[in-house]
Amino acid sequence: MEMIEQLPLPVQLADSATFDNFFQDRASEVIACLKQQVAAPTGWGITYLWGGRGSGKSHLLQAVCHLCTEEDHPASYIPLSIATLNPSILENLGDDRVVCIDDLDSVAGDPLWEEGLMGLLERARYGGGVVISAARAAPAGIGFKLPDLISRFGSQSVYQLHDMDDEARMAAFRQRAGRRGLDLSGEVVRYVLNRYQRDTHALFGLLERLDHASLVAKRRLTIPFLKQLEENPPAASSHPKG
Repeated sequence: MEMIEQLPLPVQLADSATFDNFFQDRASEVIACLKQQVAAPTGWGITYLWGGRGSGKSHLLQAVCHLCTEEDHPASYIPLSIATLNPSILENLGDDRVVCIDDLDSVAGDPLWEEGLMGLLERARYGGGVVISAARAAPAGIGFKLPDLISRFGSQSVYQLHDMDDEARMAAFRQRAGRRGLDLSGEVVRYVLNRYQRDTHALFGLLERLDHASLVAKRRLTIPFLKQLEENPPAASSHPKG
């Protein structure tokens, strides 16, 4: 995994969190916008992504950072849900051209954090940087106390990421499995969706563990093998529904 060196704690980018590995046919516009912001060498910008858990917000922010690494642009990924963070981290981003702020709703309403975020946006504005942020609701709906902060985050590009329906989840699960070299039948994918949490974040984490279990046992992922794993689950396995 790539380490974001500017941060004083081990925030890592998931290797799988790339644009190529993102399945969301309704997100072509936001992906194009994000890629353009990385590609453009000058100019400042604010992009705000919002949606429920598993809608792909964190994946896209990390995909931006992966692309920045490929393009040799300094970038930071900061998930504000980490309880040990404090607002001073926003002052120590150096000359990063792209700053990705995740979980904005975790600090909304906190005066020190809101002042820090305003300062970050001001520095980006005058320094020609890009701030890409994500939260579970639109800027006006996450609890910011500073009106200027609401207007700033909503002033340019705001995109809602929608949850997938079951058909899209099946396609995304099979695509992610295929990238791991796993050829899953439709019956196996439907079994997983019917038995386990349908949150895509949980599903992709489950796929990683199933892939590992398959390698250890040297067996294909079939329904009988999945049932066996349910009876004798590997460590940290996701639990079936009900």
